[in-house]
Amino acid sequence: MSAFPTGAATVARATVYVPIFQGADFPGGIGDDFHRVAPRFFNTNIGVQHEIGPDWAVSADYARVYGYDLLVTWDINAPSYFPLGPGQTRTAAQANALRSLGVPNRTGGPYGIGFTGFRSLYLQFNGGHTEYNALKLGISKRLSRHYALQTSYTLGRARGDVDNFRLANSMVPGLTAIGGDRSYQWGPSDTDVPHVFVLSGTYEAPLGLRVGTILFARSGFPYTGVVGQDSDGDGFSSTGSYGDRPASLSRNSFRYPATVTLDTSAAYDLKLAGTNRVEIRFDVFNLLNRKNISSYNNIIGLDPSAPPTTFGTIIGVRDQRQAQVAVRYRF
Repeated sequence: MSAFPTGAATVARATVYVPIFQGADFPGGIGDDFHRVAPRFFNTNIGVQHEIGPDWAVSADYARVYGYDLLVTWDINAPSYFPLGPGQTRTAAQANALRSLGVPNRTGGPYGIGFTGFRSLYLQFNGGHTEYNALKLGISKRLSRHYALQTSYTLGRARGDVDNFRLANSMVPGLTAIGGDRSYQWGPSDTDVPHVFVLSGTYEAPLGLRVGTILFARSGFPYTGVVGQDSDGDGFSSTGSYGDRPASLSRNSFRYPATVTLDTSAAYDLKLAGTNRVEIRFDVFNLLNRKNISSYNNIIGLDPSAPPTTFGTIIGVRDQRQAQVAVRYRF
């Protein structure tokens, strides 16, 4: 922090992340005045399983994970919230005039912060919370009569106001106080997947040949339609789900198409003398060569009713069909 001594003349757009440490071994830290606690998670799980024959079983499991006191990053010298929309923007100069500690700061800040010269002053505190609920139903068949099967379906819901403690994954525009209202960012988590289906099976064919397959299908991840630039002048710009967005949109209000993959394998054991054997294996991933989308252009602009033609265009796909051959010697 020596780069920002009291009274120093510094660039007005300087950005500072303050270390939260305690004691004389950490000069510039503010841990003696500002205290954090470890994030907390409360997990609940309950499940039942029932056999419906000598080889078959069904199961049902419910899981709930509640996280609170999660670390988030916020700017204690942020300007007030500004609703973005068609013709509604704010310049950096207009935003700077609304920063309570001034730009450039000349008086230091709260929690014993004595250095000056900054515009944005980022701290991390325990302010975020998330919720996850899921119901998983399953059917399985143990290996008998040369085949085994397992299938499951999960209905889940993940919500929160933070996905990561870093600024790009927890930013709430206009929030400057600990315990402030974070509801602006409350919505589907970046990894929210309402539906997941998995079917796998193994078949022991004649002559020692083993064949297996896995079908995996899930809902697409959510994403946010963002403005694409710092249109409210607060110095923060991102194309992630916490970036500037029109006031009429909520976070992660759009969703990618479903992801579906079919993987297959075939293996053969060649027996040698004694316990020695060679396994020859052939695997194919994404057998149907489905084009699963990984990312769209999510810049929707200031008017969601008239987005640019590039909004929603594909800019990334997941792996196409791949194959591999493996040989393993066992002794």
